[in-house]
Amino acid sequence: MRSLRPETAFCALLLLASCASVKPRSTGQAAFVDAAAQEGLALRERYGAAACTGRPAIHVLSKALHHTGFVASQMACRDAAGVWHQSLVAETVPGLLDVPRALDANSERALPPVDSLALDRLIASDALYEQSDNPNEQSVGVGATYHTMEVTGPNGPYTIDWVGHLDGPAGQVADLIMGGA
Repeated sequence: MRSLRPETAFCALLLLASCASVKPRSTGQAAFVDAAAQEGLALRERYGAAACTGRPAIHVLSKALHHTGFVASQMACRDAAGVWHQSLVAETVPGLLDVPRALDANSERALPPVDSLALDRLIASDALYEQSDNPNEQSVGVGATYHTMEVTGPNGPYTIDWVGHLDGPAGQVADLIMGGA
């Protein structure tokens, strides 16, 4: 059996990842348990960025890979006053080119009250946890950004993967978290 060169295998994996469909998963645990969240926590630790420790909390790991790669960890957690705080840590990583890892962003912000209320409403809604796919997802090319979002909310943990733009209640949560830091 002939084996693929590493570059060829890598490109094949990129192509498969860029065409992946949405896959919701219910983990049944209170803390972030998804492998993508663990990768995001490691990224945060590498750069000394804070991570959410309580509930409710939301984590989005975003990855794109081609000649160079990009990995971003976005988290949001609610404080005791009901205000959601969002943070972003992002880095450039090697892809087909052997570039050094480099910090691209490390920022935090408080979400406006209207966004905090919207997040509270969305994570309390059964519709979020029942969303099983992205109704308008389309094929994307190599190098597209692949996202995994894990929500630890009052209705239990919920994880969803997608490429492109996510629609539905999960998309509304992602838009609020990923709107910029």
